[in-house]
Amino acid sequence: MRVRARRVAFTTNAAGGGTVVTSPILGRVLELRCANAGTAWTGTGGTCDVTLTRSAADDGGTIVAAMNVTAPFQITPVPAVHLVSNGTLAGTATGAPMGIPVADEVTVVIAQAQPAAAGTIVIHTVE
Repeated sequence: MRVRARRVAFTTNAAGGGTVVTSPILGRVLELRCANAGTAWTGTGGTCDVTLTRSAADDGGTIVAAMNVTAPFQITPVPAVHLVSNGTLAGTATGAPMGIPVADEVTVVIAQAQPAAAGTIVIHTVE
């Protein structure tokens, strides 16, 4: 297993949104990071929404859905732990595997950002 940093760079459209699909990932998403350069997306004192989802071929599930984030940001997704009987959320388990499992492409969506702004998100994975 090795940790890999995948840089996803793109420019938002005139409405302040953008979508990019990564190359296939076979492993776990450990972290999503956007450095100060991401402030171009949020503007001074502004925010944006960031969503990562697995491909439909995988299961289409959400990896991260972060609303109103400001740059710089760092998000570490943690798998939810549920009771075996489909009960309520029990929290996170000590010793549980890190990250969210992925077995295909990941779609990165930026919304509610500044129009025509360039930025880069880094997705750290273990594969």
